[in-house]
Amino acid sequence: ELGDVGNDIAIYGSRLYAVINCSNKVEVMDVSTTKRIGQIDIPNCRYIRFSGGYAYVTSYAGPVEINPNYKQKGYVAKIDTATLKEVGRCIVGFQPDELEIVNGKIYVANSGGYLVPNYENTLSVIDLVSFKEEKRVPIAINLHHTLCDKYGGLWVSSRGDYYDTKSKLYCYDVRKERIIST
Repeated sequence: ELGDVGNDIAIYGSRLYAVINCSNKVEVMDVSTTKRIGQIDIPNCRYIRFSGGYAYVTSYAGPVEINPNYKQKGYVAKIDTATLKEVGRCIVGFQPDELEIVNGKIYVANSGGYLVPNYENTLSVIDLVSFKEEKRVPIAINLHHTLCDKYGGLWVSSRGDYYDTKSKLYCYDVRKERIIST
């Protein structure tokens, strides 16, 4: 058994990484045999991406709790894939979900999903080398998925508020640093 709420899964090298959200861990397995290699403890972890021998994992950082007064900002954990140890942490917005790595930057969709009805509305931009947040770009409320195309467009989904604000898809040009399509 892996645990409670499998949220993401990815292969990097010869290893399979399963992000198990409510069990607060990333399970690491051999990709060919699925034999367990180890575990990385990350509270309320959500999504994983890789670059240069490191795994980057978003974390809500706090408990699973709907609370408009929630105070705990989330973070991106930097994991050395050789040792499976956390080697860095970058604070971002509230309840960060999916992330994408493009041209030396990490783009993180901050959802603020636990802050109902006061959702977060920003995309965090982290410099990959310094592992510091450079800025937060307002996009829309309750951001979720990110995916970059080959033209430099970062597609970001917003779940809206499930009532009055509809879900939408945005294309943020990472070179021009602006939304080019909705």
